[in-house]
Amino acid sequence: MVDTRGLFAQPEVKVGDVIQWTSQGVDQFTTPLRVRAIDSTGEWVFVEAEKDGVPMNQVTVIEKRHEQAPLNNPPVLEFEEKQESLGKLEKEFSRGKLSNQVTYRLIVSGELGPKEIGKLITLLTAQKTILSDEDIQ
Repeated sequence: MVDTRGLFAQPEVKVGDVIQWTSQGVDQFTTPLRVRAIDSTGEWVFVEAEKDGVPMNQVTVIEKRHEQAPLNNPPVLEFEEKQESLGKLEKEFSRGKLSNQVTYRLIVSGELGPKEIGKLITLLTAQKTILSDEDIQ
């Protein structure tokens, strides 16, 4: 959708629409999901089968809800600021979805280069081993 200035405008999303969430060029839902609520600021969309909000500016409407079945008083959710606010030197390096139940956020402070990413891989590999050992017991 393009506004009169030629800039990309927010998608017009309504409760009942079926959407896809695309982050960094990658679709995050295996199959598009139906919108169950939109927060009061209009910045976050909540879909069926997910508890976390999806940024409105990363949403594409796949199918509009059918007008034959209008929704009376669709829910509006108040967006609550999360307790974990980023510090002045922190930035969100990456976020994504690992499965239907698991998402991740990588928060860093300082410069993140190949050496630091290598250390992260080592830490994650060790944690994977620990979790795998717990599954065996």
